Amino acid sequence: QRSLVRELELSDRGGRSNVVLFDIQDDQREAVRATLEAEGLPVFDEAPVVTMRLASVKGRTREAILADPDRKTPRWVLNREYRSTYRGGLNEAERLVAGTFTSRHAMEAGPVPVSIEADIAEDLGVSVGDALQFDVQGVPVDCVVGSIREVDTRRVAPFFFVVFPEGVLEDAPKFIIMTTRVADSAQSARLQRVLFERFPNVSVVDLMLILDTLNDVLDRVGFIFRFMAAFIVGTGLVVLAGVMASGRFQRLRETVLLRTLGGSRRQIALIQLVEYWVLGTVAGLAGVALAWLAAWGIGWWIFDIAAVPDGGPLVWAWLAVSTMTTLTGALSGRRLLDHPPLELLRQEV
Repeated sequence: QRSLVRELELSDRGGRSNVVLFDIQDDQREAVRATLEAEGLPVFDEAPVVTMRLASVKGRTREAILADPDRKTPRWVLNREYRSTYRGGLNEAERLVAGTFTSRHAMEAGPVPVSIEADIAEDLGVSVGDALQFDVQGVPVDCVVGSIREVDTRRVAPFFFVVFPEGVLEDAPKFIIMTTRVADSAQSARLQRVLFERFPNVSVVDLMLILDTLNDVLDRVGFIFRFMAAFIVGTGLVVLAGVMASGRFQRLRETVLLRTLGGSRRQIALIQLVEYWVLGTVAGLAGVALAWLAAWGIGWWIFDIAAVPDGGPLVWAWLAVSTMTTLTGALSGRRLLDHPPLELLRQEV
């Protein structure tokens, strides 16, 4: 829960954008930017978006790949509508992992070198140098994979599977997206009202509201986690009490033997405390280690995040288990120390 919340707390990280503007037409670009500046709001990202579909991969048409019963490419990767952009370089959220990013290209120079996001490249089974063809709203455009890049999706910024170089898509039908940052919900409401009055076609997505909703959902999920954890702890206490009761006869024999050999009440009590503390400490460390591994595994394999659980709650859990085990053992052995050995033996017989 903490790892997910940490990943979603994007609006408070370093003054990043928390509002996205969609469907800005090309002739509205400067006017929308001027409106944001008049409201005292910065423009963090601005990107043109051109819709297209994949026509062929490495010389095989999309239809042929879909008809292949042995294909490994997911159907959605082939059938989806790609919303691509063009620019002259990588942004802060991107990192090149293979090939060379081409900043500008002329159509008459041959196939267009495009940059593909790493996960999509893996799904398509392509690498640097492989041929692709996109259907850009009825116009076929021959491309070649010029580079493969990784994208940090945790950053609130326009995310594109395919990035074209400049000089190719400028004349294609497109719309613009922009990102900005508002200080609070009141400023967000004012911005939406102003944009609706001047540009009714522009859609505004307030990520603060989305993040608040997600946090509320995570709080509800966290309540379920805490309830289940409390249930498991309660069950564990019952099991602990059962283990203590089942080992009572062994503790009785040890106590009688130590008392018979001259051991004092204080010495025997100290031995029992140390024994239970060691058991509780080992059990607590085992539980904490398993919990940490489980949280890391769920975050890495299911949510695809670098889940590093907070150490504070784990330390407190370990101390609680050690203390609880020690106290339970001390209370269960208290009666054995309050009576003479002969009396205890008579009671057991």
